[in-house]
Amino acid sequence: AVVSTQSTGKIEEEQKAAEEQIKMMNERSQSTVSSSDLLRLHGKNMKAMEKKQQQKQEKIIAEFEQQQRLEKMKPKVNVKRDPSRLLQKTQGQINREKDKSSSINPVVGSRGMPHRAMPAWRKGL
Repeated sequence: AVVSTQSTGKIEEEQKAAEEQIKMMNERSQSTVSSSDLLRLHGKNMKAMEKKQQQKQEKIIAEFEQQQRLEKMKPKVNVKRDPSRLLQKTQGQINREKDKSSSINPVVGSRGMPHRAMPAWRKGL
């Protein structure tokens, strides 16, 4: 709620600034750009600014939620530093070694692959 009130205030300020820029541009030069073109461009600019503000707000909210999740997880994780643990085999490695010893090793390459018999019509060729 706090983030949304701040962002709406910023959006209003940016809208006012954009309107003032348009007024100044109109006063400075009477160019071939029509007011409808200026309004169209202003609308595009406003949409782009709103989209950018929305993305910033979503990013802030995501970071805040992630921080909250991390804070909830900190008390649950209780791991002591043990450098010798790095060199020990994991349970997955131990299980794979057991499986390797009990299974037959596959033959690599095309010679080890099973082949079908040659068709009778082709044997004479």
